[in-house]
Amino acid sequence: MKAKLVRRTVDALKPGKERYDVFDSALPGFKLRVSPTGKMVYLLRFKSPNTGLWTQMTIGDAAGITPEQARNAAKASLRIVAEGRDPLVEKRAKHAEAAAMPTLGEFLDGEYGVEVKHSRKSGEATVARLKSTFKSFLKRPLSGIVLRDVEKWRVDRLKDGRAVTTVNRDAAALRACLSKAVDRDILPAHPLRKFKLMKIDRAPKVRYLGTMTVDGKEVSEEEALMKALDTREAEMANKRENYNVWAQERDYPERPNLTHAAFSDYLKPLVLTLVHTGMRRGEAFNLEWKDVDLEALHPALTVRGESAKSGTTRVIPLNTVAVDVLKKWRKQTGGVGLVFRSPKGGGRMDNVQTAWESLLTDAGIKNFRLHDLRHTFASKLVMAGVDLNTVRELLGHGSIAMTLRYAHLGPQTKALAVEKIVASRKAGTVIPFTEPKKQNR
Repeated sequence: MKAKLVRRTVDALKPGKERYDVFDSALPGFKLRVSPTGKMVYLLRFKSPNTGLWTQMTIGDAAGITPEQARNAAKASLRIVAEGRDPLVEKRAKHAEAAAMPTLGEFLDGEYGVEVKHSRKSGEATVARLKSTFKSFLKRPLSGIVLRDVEKWRVDRLKDGRAVTTVNRDAAALRACLSKAVDRDILPAHPLRKFKLMKIDRAPKVRYLGTMTVDGKEVSEEEALMKALDTREAEMANKRENYNVWAQERDYPERPNLTHAAFSDYLKPLVLTLVHTGMRRGEAFNLEWKDVDLEALHPALTVRGESAKSGTTRVIPLNTVAVDVLKKWRKQTGGVGLVFRSPKGGGRMDNVQTAWESLLTDAGIKNFRLHDLRHTFASKLVMAGVDLNTVRELLGHGSIAMTLRYAHLGPQTKALAVEKIVASRKAGTVIPFTEPKKQNR
């Protein structure tokens, strides 16, 4: 049987009682073998330059590559034949080389994993993400991770609803891992050197506490959040009081009374601190009382480089709300060690998702992350007219590019800038035009 091997033709083929071949009408020697089980494999028949005998080699499984990809691979093999070399011999040599090469899983557990965990603050998380995201690649030799497979992986991830930024970040992590293998002479060339990340909006709309519609009325999300926090505080204090009454009746030990405490637990002081400092969640979880100066003329806290995403230490001035919250929280907790300790065991806090989501439900706020409190801090600054470079320094951004996402929130700055042209004209000021200097070439 002979036909042009295209997707439509291949999809229409049905398995028979016996194996049969479909020869491609466009490329001599290129064919598709259809087995009774339904398995279809692309093959190439050629005369070996070494032996002078006709032989054939497998191009690939039709379930994994398109007819066009298979035909291009067959053409590449025929070019090798035309140069007087045997593609089958070279393919076997590559397989032998791959067998001696570490798999992705072995590389992550071994050389690369050890290095990245020691050299990067997020190294442990990076290795874990690579293992989880590229689970189907873990048993492949590093040289077996090819461009078309990663491109297919990307398409599948996007179909599953993954965000472009997430897919880009995961792909970049894999690319960096393979780059290290090239640097160590484990790989002769980078298999993903032609892989390009997808373009994304560099100034995306940020989520911050704004307004929401409740019963047809515009309501402040920040006021709703603060009200939910106060309600939560009162409910926890009431539950504690009821528990102590129950415990007294049974001669059980009582728990500390929360009626006169500044806060019922960590959540309210944490939320208020994040809103008024713009710290990242991890920075707040790592913050220690020794880095909080509430008695200075200008109170401030220090985010140490080892806790900061940029790796650079920065100082964040504290406004009156932040100072008041942290003074009360320090008095309540003793002011030693971590500022925000885990309610389970008193160690480093690592997750507040359950309490946070419950709070959002009570406040009626949707699609809002704890990290968005940082966006709220930045957005408030910009809308108050604070220049972007100051906002960048307070947030700890490595470059102004990250801070530019908030630029649209300060339209009054641009409006005032262009209005100066009118003001200068009214004042009789002439704005001179200077001919730009010509550059010598």
